[in-house]
Amino acid sequence: MPTYKYEKMARYLRVLFALVTAVLLLTHVRSMWTSSSNSDFKHQSEVSDLSSYDHNDRLSNARDEHLVTHWSVSSNVRGVAKDTFTIVAGRDPFYPEDKEDWADKLFHGQHSPTNERREFDVSLEENRLLQGTDPRSPELNRRVDTYGGLHDINDKQLLWDQAFKVGNNLIALINAPVECVKPSKWTNLDDLAAYGWTQAANRVIELQEPFKAIWSALNVPLTDVKRIEWKHNKQSARTGPRGTIYQPTGARYNNIYCKEIIIGDFNFGPDTMGGRKSPPMVGTEIVPLKQWSDVTFLQYQEYCKQQSTIQSPVEACLKQLRGILRANVVSAKTRQIADEALQKSGKVLADWDKRTTWTIDEEAAQALLATPNGQGVAWFLAQHKPQLGRKIVTEVSMFSKPEGLSGNLNLFFKIEDHPSAAEEPGHAQEER
Repeated sequence: MPTYKYEKMARYLRVLFALVTAVLLLTHVRSMWTSSSNSDFKHQSEVSDLSSYDHNDRLSNARDEHLVTHWSVSSNVRGVAKDTFTIVAGRDPFYPEDKEDWADKLFHGQHSPTNERREFDVSLEENRLLQGTDPRSPELNRRVDTYGGLHDINDKQLLWDQAFKVGNNLIALINAPVECVKPSKWTNLDDLAAYGWTQAANRVIELQEPFKAIWSALNVPLTDVKRIEWKHNKQSARTGPRGTIYQPTGARYNNIYCKEIIIGDFNFGPDTMGGRKSPPMVGTEIVPLKQWSDVTFLQYQEYCKQQSTIQSPVEACLKQLRGILRANVVSAKTRQIADEALQKSGKVLADWDKRTTWTIDEEAAQALLATPNGQGVAWFLAQHKPQLGRKIVTEVSMFSKPEGLSGNLNLFFKIEDHPSAAEEPGHAQEER
């Protein structure tokens, strides 16, 4: 066979080999892309599910190394405790708690959809894993800025039956002994600056109505009231073992503090604001120090330090907390549950003097605790027991502001010491 024919055949073989290689490479790439897309789709579907609320750094059932065991997992507001051996999971920032049926698997009890008053007692079976009850949107206090045209894209409907079940789970965490719930790791004010937060306000203010009347009714001093605001507007320092740097999200937490009461006033979290950037910031791009409960605790702790004296040290100030007021509520989920609570109770929204109050053993109070605004209160108390003491929510009150003032829906969560708190060493008791 002539030489040129061999050369021609060799060229054909090289071309054929190149084509086969290209086809195999494209097939491999397509397979990888499809797998990645399916994974992303599944994650997006899960985190947008109503029962997930994309809050991955709360108590979870993730990894064995985060688990601790304890006795007497929880007790109700009347101090009834049952000795059971239970595993409680710690915080894991990587485990997505977006399982559709997590609430039903977690809580053992009857949930008849009625508004009857019920005795509440949570006891978990032996060796039962207490999963992370974290049913919230990407922000503890998601708000809609109607003036700026911002919308809460995750404010899907929250079903009543689901809400009061979730509320029961949160009550179990609030009422549990200190050793039963892994505390928040954010206890140092310097963490705020390290993660890109800057203080925008720290000034003394004078309370206006209706809060003056509320404070008087609660016998709370009107002095030493401060508005404190932190904004997430700077790049973080290198953090964590990998030296991760987080970009500013534009979040802001603006609250009012005084001795015994906290007012959650104007709050937009990192998940909310970061998600509105172009392109959106999602997942691990969001700064981990982001929750309303954690940032608010650091603010309150700093407030107590500023107000501390020899006679009233910071520890006493922290343990004297008597209530958290979520003011100017605009979250669609919260307003929806609030409307249902009023309807089921045959009540209407009225000012403080004619407010509607539910005790914590009523479904309405439990459902309100499960709303985005209520959950911030729950996690604030559940994960800061070493500093605040063992506190419980005993009542939830709903009221409006006087006509003409902005912000019509307000929720007051009454906080008291757990019945067993007086027996705990070092617990501060204030004489009244």
